[in-house]
Amino acid sequence: MIVLIATTGRDNFLRRTLNSIAECILPNSFSKVIVVENGRKGNTESLLSEFVSKLPLQYEYVNRPNKGNALNYALAKLSNSLVLFTDDDVRFHTYTLTTYAEESRNAKRGVFYGGRVEIDYEKEPEQWLKPYLTPSSRGWKAPQERPKYYLGCNWAAYVDDIKNAGLFNPLSWVKHHVAEETDMQIRLMEKGLKSKYLHNAIIWHFVPKNRCSPLWALRRAYINGYFGDSMKTDMNEFNLSSYPKWAHYHLFQKNPKPVWKRIVSLNRSKIFGKIYWLTLNFGYLQGRRNYSQHKNSNG
Repeated sequence: MIVLIATTGRDNFLRRTLNSIAECILPNSFSKVIVVENGRKGNTESLLSEFVSKLPLQYEYVNRPNKGNALNYALAKLSNSLVLFTDDDVRFHTYTLTTYAEESRNAKRGVFYGGRVEIDYEKEPEQWLKPYLTPSSRGWKAPQERPKYYLGCNWAAYVDDIKNAGLFNPLSWVKHHVAEETDMQIRLMEKGLKSKYLHNAIIWHFVPKNRCSPLWALRRAYINGYFGDSMKTDMNEFNLSSYPKWAHYHLFQKNPKPVWKRIVSLNRSKIFGKIYWLTLNFGYLQGRRNYSQHKNSNG
């Protein structure tokens, strides 16, 4: 088993991550941690020297600042083994590595794994806001809450399967608005690989306060709407029924009570929920309009 981390100029976070790995129970199958620094070269290589007595480490450097390229650079040098993909801003549970090792003991390829993600908040958001945050900013509390695809900071696959799927697509975010890891998991499933969720493989993801604010949630809502089904659907298929019903009449239907009083009477979670879904659908509409214009301009 290999742990693979791409990093760029975040030594304080990386030190925390490596400390947590060093405190893990290391299974017999554990080989090393590969850290790939990409972009402007900093002090990452010298940082790793702090851990030479604690962990088997391998440093790599890629001058192009792109996570997908950094992962591909490291993978190209590896023979088949299980690689645990994670980030430089996480901390590991003591038994995370042993959980992966135990579950993958009899496999060599044909399956990929994903673990549970909890959150270390710089400043915890109010409870009403959490449902509107992305999974990487609110975490998973139970297996039934896991998303369709595992988060990029806590999943594992075999090198041969990754290579057979074509390695990571550095342009996946630009072309499809999905992270490299999500794009890869989609392609692995298209290749017929099975997915196995490991509830006891736990990683805590650090979330700064600016990524769990109402404004951040609305920005993400617009982006998610814009890149949602808009790239797959023609404008002439658009139907107002795709909007939530309340967007048509809930606040503006005939009612003896003034609109402003109806708004004030709602709690802020409901108010924000309406703003959130309006933003999501506005992004959806804009994405479809731009897609239609692009399609028409290209014949």
